[in-house]
Amino acid sequence: MDLFKRNLEKRYAWVFLLVFALSIALLLEIFGYNGHYFQNEFKGSEVEENVRYEEVNGQVNVTVSDINKYVHELSFQTSLDWELNVSFVSYGVDESDQATPIREEQLSGNFDGDVYFRIHDYVKDIRLVFGGISVDEIRLQNVYVHNEFSFNFIRYALYSCVIFLGLFFAKKILLKEKLDLAITFLQLAIPLGIFYAIMTPFGYSMDEKEHFVRSYNIAQGNFFLDEGEEVLWPSGIQTLMGNTYGRMIPSTYRSFLESFQDWGTDSYELAYYSSTAEPYLFFAYVVSGSGIFLGRVLNLPFWAQFYLGRIFNVLFSVLIIFWAIKLSGKYQKIFFAVGLIPVVLFQAASYSADMFTNAFALLSISLTLFYRERKQRIGLKDMAILTTSYLLTFLSKIAYFPIALLVFLLPKEQFESKKTSWVFKWGSLFIVFLGVLWCFLYAQAHGIVQWASTGINAKEQVLFILTQPIQYLKVLWTTFNSGLLGLFSGATILLGYCGDLGNINFFLMFIFLILALASSYQAHHLKLKDKFWLFLCIAGCVLVSITSLYVTFTPVGNSTVLGYQGRYLLPVLAMVLLLFVSSKFRLELKESTCSILLVLFGGYIHFYTLFMILRLFYG
Repeated sequence: MDLFKRNLEKRYAWVFLLVFALSIALLLEIFGYNGHYFQNEFKGSEVEENVRYEEVNGQVNVTVSDINKYVHELSFQTSLDWELNVSFVSYGVDESDQATPIREEQLSGNFDGDVYFRIHDYVKDIRLVFGGISVDEIRLQNVYVHNEFSFNFIRYALYSCVIFLGLFFAKKILLKEKLDLAITFLQLAIPLGIFYAIMTPFGYSMDEKEHFVRSYNIAQGNFFLDEGEEVLWPSGIQTLMGNTYGRMIPSTYRSFLESFQDWGTDSYELAYYSSTAEPYLFFAYVVSGSGIFLGRVLNLPFWAQFYLGRIFNVLFSVLIIFWAIKLSGKYQKIFFAVGLIPVVLFQAASYSADMFTNAFALLSISLTLFYRERKQRIGLKDMAILTTSYLLTFLSKIAYFPIALLVFLLPKEQFESKKTSWVFKWGSLFIVFLGVLWCFLYAQAHGIVQWASTGINAKEQVLFILTQPIQYLKVLWTTFNSGLLGLFSGATILLGYCGDLGNINFFLMFIFLILALASSYQAHHLKLKDKFWLFLCIAGCVLVSITSLYVTFTPVGNSTVLGYQGRYLLPVLAMVLLLFVSSKFRLELKESTCSILLVLFGGYIHFYTLFMILRLFYG
C-alpha cells in the first residue's frame, strides 16, 4: 500500500492514470459495445425485399418482416420532407412463437436522408406506423441491418474522460491533498463543458438557432444584424437553419457522422437570416463569434467552425466563473456549487446569451464580496473594474441591471472618506444608467417584441401594469405560486430540448446547494442592512426580467406571465444562497470533507447528464 501511494505521489502519476483510463475505455468499446459483432455470424445486409406497406385506419404500416436475426441497428432512406409523427416498434418471438414487442418509440421529424434506429436484440419483425399520409406517399429505400463492427469515438472519449477524472480525484482524496475549489472547478468544467459542446445536437439548448445567427453574423463583422443585411453563409445551410426543431436528430453515432452533410458545403453565398435575439446588444456573442471567425481563418469546414464557437463559449464562461470562485473567499463553496449546476454548464456550451449573463453575474457578486472584505481601500481602478462587471452582466440582457445595487454592500469605511464613498457609488450607478439607456434605445430600434404571437402589445401591457398595479401583483403571485418547483427544476436540471434529469437528481440538486450553503457558515456574515440591499437586488432582477416577458411575450392583461423559465433565475441564485448564510445553519464537518462531497455531487450530476445525452443521441 505504501509503494502504491508513493507511485501516486509522483509528479507524472496522472499520465499513468490517463493511459489506464484510455485502455479500459478501449476494452469497453471493442469487447463491450461491439460484443454483437463477435457473437453473431450475421454481419448485416440489405432487407428491402422484406418491406411491406399496408394502410390501416388512416395510417400506413410499414413492416420489415421475417428478419429473424439479431439486429444491432436498422437504417433506411425516404424522401419525405415534411414533419411526421411515427411510431416505431420492433418485435421478437416468445416461447409459443408469438410476436411480442421488444422496443417501442415515438418519433417526430422530417424523414429526409438516412434514418437509424437502435434495436440491440433478436428481432422477428420491425414496424413503422406513419400518420397523416397515404400508402402511395411512402417508400423506404436502402433498408439495411447493421451488425458490423463500429468504433464510436464520442462514447470512447467520454468513457475515457469519466474514468480518468474519477481516478484523478480518487488519487487526490487518497493522498489527502487539499482541494482548491477554484482549480477543481477548472479541472471538472473544462473537459465536461467541451463534451456538452460536442454532444448536444444543434438547436437543443434553448433558442440556440436565434443566438447562433447573431454569433455567425459577428464572425462576419456584422455586429448589429440590421434587417436584410446579408453575410456569407455556406451553400445548402437552409436544410439546417430552416428545420431546426422539426428534423430527425442524430439517434446513433452513424447518423451523427452522416448529419454533417446538412451543415452546408465549403462554398459560400450571401444570405440573410433573422433572429429573435436581434434586440440584444452584441457583447454576449463576441466570444462564440470569435471561435467561428478563427475557424474561417483556419479554413475549417463549417461544422468545425460551429463547434469551435461553442467551445470558445465554454472556455470563456469557465474562466470567468473560475475567477468568481477564486475571489469569493469563504463563500467559495457557494460559487463552486452554482458554477457546477448542470444548466449553467449546458448553456455555456451552446450559443446563448445566458452564458455571458450567468458568468458575469457570478463575477459581479464575487467581486463585490472581495472588495467588501479586502483590507485595502477601494480606489477608482477598483470601482472601474466592479462597474464594468455590472455592465457586462446586463448589456446583452437588460433585465439584470438591478445587479448594480450590489454596490451598496460596500461599507463606507472601505473608501478614503464618506464623500468618496458617495461619489464612487452614485457615479457607478450613473454609468449603469447610461448602459441601461443604451440597451433600451438599441432594443427599441431593433424591435423589442420579436415573437409573432397574437394579443401582444407592449404599450398597452405597460399601461395595464401602471394603471392596475394590484392586479399585476396578483399576476406575479399566481406565476410563482403555481410553478415554484418547476422554476427550480428549470434552473438546475432542465436541459432544453434534451429533457430533464429526473426526480432523483432534482432532489440531489437541493442537497448539493444546501450542502454548499451549510458548509459556508464560517464566512463573514452580512448585516441586516446588507441583506436588505441583497434582497432588493434579487427582487429587482426577478421583477424586471419577469416584467419584460409580460410586456413582450404575454397577451395584454393575462393572468400569468408566459414564457418565464427557471434559467432566468440563475443570475440571482448565488445571492439567494448568500441571504441564508448563518452560523445557526451549519454543517459541522471538516472543510476538506465538505469540499470532497461537493466535488462528488458535482461530478456525479454531470457524468449522469452526459451519459443521458450519449444514450439519447449517440448510443
